[in-house]
Parts: sequence; C-alpha cells; structure tokens
Amino acid sequence: MMRAFLFLIIIFLGGHSFGQEAAVELRASVGDDDTGKSLAGATIEVYKGGSLFASETSNSSGKVAPIKLPVCIGCTYTIKIKKGGYVTKTALLVAHSDYPEEVPPGVQVQKFDVSIFQS
Repeated sequence: MMRAFLFLIIIFLGGHSFGQEAAVELRASVGDDDTGKSLAGATIEVYKGGSLFASETSNSSGKVAPIKLPVCIGCTYTIKIKKGGYVTKTALLVAHSDYPEEVPPGVQVQKFDVSIFQS
C-alpha cells in the first residue's frame, strides 16, 4: 500500500513539472530617483498586445508582487511604472520565441529595479 502511495506521488510530481509552461517572473522594486529611497504606492502595469495584462502596486519597501509573464510566439510586454506626481517610465520586455515548445519548462526570474523621478 505504501509503495502504491509513493508511486502516485512521484507520478503526480513528475507530471506537474512537465506541465509547467515557460515563463518569465518579473520581480520589481521601485525607488525615488532623487532620494534613493524605496517608493510606496507606485503602480507597475504590464500590457500585452495593447491590453492590460497585469497590474501591481509597490508596498512600503518599494517591492511589487511577482508578475508571471508567459513565453509565447510574438510576446512583447510593455511595462509602465507610474505614480502621481512622478514621470512615467516605460520598458519593453520581449518574452518571444518562434518555438515556445523548445524553451525549457519552468520560470526564469528577472529582477527589475527601477527608479522614477518627480515631474
């Protein structure tokens, strides 16, 4: 009975790892360019194909919850970092592959530290 249980767990975990899609996990933190301090309340908006894909707001330490961006054919993400009274910054992230099935499964972590300045 115990062997059957362990076998099922191994099969489940193995299938789970193969079922993962290729993705980039964006881990961002936002700071004030003038003071160098962490900036709370800044919003990071991620657009895919012109439509809002994800949006997160920085906490008191300037950190933003991780955002998972799938790797796919033609995937280009526009990232906007904004806060009232500050100049908005824009960045492009190309998570593109002509053959996404050939990209190793799993998540690649991309740290994204950015500072914005007051307008």
